[in-house]
Amino acid sequence: MSRTHGPWQALRLELPATQAEEIGAQLGLGSLGLELAERPDGRVTVSVYAAPGQPPARLTERARRVLAAHGLAPEGCAARVESVGDGQWVERYQQGLRPFPLGRRFVVEPTGAGGPAVRGRIALRLVPGRAFGTGEHATTRLCAEALERWVRPGESWADLGTGSGILAMVALHCGASRVEALDVDPEAVEVAREVLRANGLDRAVRISVGSAEGWAAPRVRGAVANIETSYFLERSGELAAVVEPGGLLIAAGFLTGQRAAVERALRHAGCRTVQHERRDGWSALVLRRDDAGSG
Repeated sequence: MSRTHGPWQALRLELPATQAEEIGAQLGLGSLGLELAERPDGRVTVSVYAAPGQPPARLTERARRVLAAHGLAPEGCAARVESVGDGQWVERYQQGLRPFPLGRRFVVEPTGAGGPAVRGRIALRLVPGRAFGTGEHATTRLCAEALERWVRPGESWADLGTGSGILAMVALHCGASRVEALDVDPEAVEVAREVLRANGLDRAVRISVGSAEGWAAPRVRGAVANIETSYFLERSGELAAVVEPGGLLIAAGFLTGQRAAVERALRHAGCRTVQHERRDGWSALVLRRDDAGSG
């Protein structure tokens, strides 16, 4: 089993206390960890941890987009990327986690230890020391529940922004016969491969580096995209094109206050909402692509 060693990276920002939690939640989605610390001047230092190998420019560009959506500039928030010591903090964090239920049918084992089976639930084991989402976040839970409801046996699905591969595994266990999993981060793809292998599902998922705009595989019956809000707003046409006419798109990764903008962009791409769920300030949409395949 491979393991990435430090130095790790941290994107740090100094934010107004009234905006720190919301902005931190958006920047922390899909990261290795998030930390908020109050400052003597009343502001809050937000630290978003990323694995080695991620270009600092990618981290700062993402921060620029999120801050701009809140009327802030990186310069005014002292945004910077710093190296931090490894110290095996991912392992220590995972060791403190306990198995937790996901949806109606699953239990996530963050340490990958394979402890006593939870009666009536399918275990999804992660890989110790490798973290690209443990399944705890509200958006992951919403997506898992939507997959349980909407996946039909024998369908082909895509997991866009797969992270640790949890949602790809859920789709398979719900009956999908084939899953295409993509992530723009090569480190996340490596982690997902390890997780799928640890669960004996690596042969049922084709995972690669990429995103919707570079889609080259046949269209799928359904896709789950737990990704940044900006992608829905800027690339809704490419997302919709991954799904065959009449198929489903599960969209998540945005705050409930951003739902209207995301829904409008996807409607313009030829998708209509058939379900909306929310939890802890986050939303998930299930949309059906028009039979005409517009967008």
